[in-house]
Amino acid sequence: MSEPTNATPLLSVMHTTPDQATILRAAERLGIDEEAVRLAASGLLEGRVVSAVFSGKMGSGKDTLAERVSPELALHGIAPAIIHRTSDPIRAELNEAIGRIISSTSRRDATTRLVDEMSLPKPVAAHIVDELFETTRTTRPTAEERTNVNRHLLQYIADEGRRSVEPEYWTRQCFATLFATLAQGRSAFLSGGRYPNEVLPAQSLGIMAVRIEVSREVQVARLISRDGIAPDLSLLDDSNECGLDDFVGFNLVVNNNGELDPTLSIVRDELVEHGRRLSA
Repeated sequence: MSEPTNATPLLSVMHTTPDQATILRAAERLGIDEEAVRLAASGLLEGRVVSAVFSGKMGSGKDTLAERVSPELALHGIAPAIIHRTSDPIRAELNEAIGRIISSTSRRDATTRLVDEMSLPKPVAAHIVDELFETTRTTRPTAEERTNVNRHLLQYIADEGRRSVEPEYWTRQCFATLFATLAQGRSAFLSGGRYPNEVLPAQSLGIMAVRIEVSREVQVARLISRDGIAPDLSLLDDSNECGLDDFVGFNLVVNNNGELDPTLSIVRDELVEHGRRLSA
């Protein structure tokens, strides 16, 4: 992979153009609804919709890029995208855990409920309760709050609570959500791919895998500006953040350390070109 230059934030491009049979086989392996897959594949292969997984570390700008690219697709005859995030189902589970902890009378009761009602491993449930029980006695926290505790717990639930037990737990949910959106005639973006198994299926499914790179200096500055607090640097080096550092299977890799517009233009143009290749 080449180093970024002053002329362009583009780092690398790789084209993949699966046919309908390949898309159907890949979706079947993930257990995605067959009718949704057929409708989605029709839209992808006719160029009416496009789909992408945006990968990048916290503060890389992947959400912002996804949001900015979506409406510009309409200028090229492609349906704008609904944006889903890999963190959405994880935040939902953390909120579910918080609700159960709030309504529990003791740490033991809360831990038991997380095990019995959410099927979390007991050590994971106990750790979540230890982190939140006292806080929930005086406040009503939510998973949407940008705090270091929440960052830790979201990573912890994702990895120790689910991935360590079932590696495809989140992958199946996320790609099924993308295909449900595509089947409705809307483009679909997934922001936040963290591990190879959350990106590798994309190419076989006709989905473009995009990596947004950012320097540590810029990353920290953006997180402070966005959240109002300095990030816990240990969380920035967690496997959840670094799981794709050496991955070479992205369709597009761009640098987003500088102004957004040049990076945005590259991502938009490559997405449009990806759609054209699929429909050729």
